[in-house]
Amino acid sequence: MAATAPFDCRELGPITGHGFVTPFTIKDAELIYAGIMVAQDASPEVVQASDTAGLQVLGVAQSSVDNTDDGETLMVRVGIYRYMNDAGNPVSKADIGNPVFVHGTDAITICTDAGSTHKVCAGVCFDVESVGGCEYVWVDNTQCQIGLSGYRVGV
Repeated sequence: MAATAPFDCRELGPITGHGFVTPFTIKDAELIYAGIMVAQDASPEVVQASDTAGLQVLGVAQSSVDNTDDGETLMVRVGIYRYMNDAGNPVSKADIGNPVFVHGTDAITICTDAGSTHKVCAGVCFDVESVGGCEYVWVDNTQCQIGLSGYRVGV
């Protein structure tokens, strides 16, 4: 499911100087919301991250950008971010230090048949927490840039 609004993606911080911000070209007619996880497709252009073959997670969108008219760029930041945990295939404390995978644009799930068909690596599980009845996963997405455990690109 694609994001339909900005997402309050919390960054573990302060990590001044840890995450870097890089501009990327956005795919034609793509609508990106601030705070969502974004990925690069084969073009290579930025799209909302999803469990789609061939995507490589880049990081988190720093602003909302409507690329309906084409030609827009997006600043993307890497770091350790909090995402919603998938209720059907939840990440647990036992998964800390292991790869976690994109389930939607703001949900992370472990690599299971039901949870991640294309195994698009979101990063490494840093922590799992419950806040106000919601389950969250802290994900270090800096690891996606180095080909973590062979999961550099979804298959």
